[in-house]
Amino acid sequence: MTQIEETKAKVDEQTRQLSDLVSIKSRMANENADLLRQFEESENQVGSLNRLKQQLQASAEEVRHAADDEARVSANLSPNLLGVYVCSISALMAI
Repeated sequence: MTQIEETKAKVDEQTRQLSDLVSIKSRMANENADLLRQFEESENQVGSLNRLKQQLQASAEEVRHAADDEARVSANLSPNLLGVYVCSISALMAI
């Protein structure tokens, strides 16, 4: 093989390798863009879940306060209702 043919073969091989590397670079850039998109979507989902968590915590706190208030009212009414019942029975017996 002559020196020109060897040089031409080396240039062809390097051209092929360069083409392969450009192809790999393009594939990696596309994959990187896709991964960045997925990451941004994940961040948005995390934000949405955090907002939902805060809303649920606020709702749970409201329900807890309502239940506490209802328990207090119920506790206060029970002795009063018992007193009314006893008075009613006494009144009926007096008749």
